[in-house]
Amino acid sequence: MKNRCIVFLRCSTDHQELESQKKETIAYAKSLGFNDFVIIGKVGASAYKVNHLYLEMIEEMKRLVETDKTVKAVVCWHLNRLARNEVKAMEIKEFLINNRMQLYVKEPHVKLLKDDGTVDDGAELVFNIFSTMSKQQAAELQAKARRGKAEKRALHKFQGGARPPFGYAMDENKNILPHPTEAPILNELFD
Repeated sequence: MKNRCIVFLRCSTDHQELESQKKETIAYAKSLGFNDFVIIGKVGASAYKVNHLYLEMIEEMKRLVETDKTVKAVVCWHLNRLARNEVKAMEIKEFLINNRMQLYVKEPHVKLLKDDGTVDDGAELVFNIFSTMSKQQAAELQAKARRGKAEKRALHKFQGGARPPFGYAMDENKNILPHPTEAPILNELFD
């Protein structure tokens, strides 16, 4: 007998990959007794910015929950894969509760509904707390990245891209220096 679930995966940037998250989440779903998986996953789906890719994933999940009665649960690796925005997290939680759809989260371990389909108050509390923590963690990571960029800028360190801007070169320590042939052209243009 098939026991079907939605495996919900995402990563925010194109610099990340889904395969390790997919492997761990499917292994977790198998440990719960599921053997048929509907994968909903996208690279570049930001739950913090709530971008269009993320919203498409949420809509696909909702559509499946409402139309495919063989789906018994939504499974994700970490709660922050599902939401990093408190409003969106609460919206998703209420949707799942109203549709009596089980949610299993590996980290932190959450099983939203009891076996009788009612809400597990302790799990709901954990869900709410970790939704807030996920939002704060994302804000902290962004602040940390801004501080790092400002620090690199102050040290004249290259911050990424295919190559430094015209007129500049980069040494082996990623310090930005005037380019020997391009800098004079740039100076002449400014003069």
